[in-house]
Amino acid sequence: MSTFDNTTVCDSNLFNQEDWLEVVYIGSAVLFIMALRGLSKTETAKWGNIYGMLGMTAAVAGAWASQFVCDEGYWLIAVALFPGLIIGILLAGHVTMIQMPQMVGLLNAFGGLASALEALGLFLDPNAEFGPNGSAQSKLRIMRTACHESQH
Repeated sequence: MSTFDNTTVCDSNLFNQEDWLEVVYIGSAVLFIMALRGLSKTETAKWGNIYGMLGMTAAVAGAWASQFVCDEGYWLIAVALFPGLIIGILLAGHVTMIQMPQMVGLLNAFGGLASALEALGLFLDPNAEFGPNGSAQSKLRIMRTACHESQH
């Protein structure tokens, strides 16, 4: 590959990106498991939060740097990431420990809403194998996922 041809980094095959992305995702999963384990006791809750933040940061950074995000995808991730980051920081600074269960419930509801919007987007996407152009089994799978995720 010449440095002067018209291929972009996303088009080139400099290294196998699926391999390192799997390592990042497995590492993130391990950090999430450590976070859940750490959050189970008051004494280890601080480290549980730290592991969770590191796991999510690694997962988002891995997705952002992967071959699956090119050109217009970077600003889409930023548009989705930064408002949530700012709202989360503001909420964390103003919520007392007594209000924490309500805040967790609200954030879980936002997760369910995100799952429902993703399912709707897949359903309406004309290029997806799901949705109006896909099979009935795919439609049922999307509806089941949206209903299941909205209950969490």
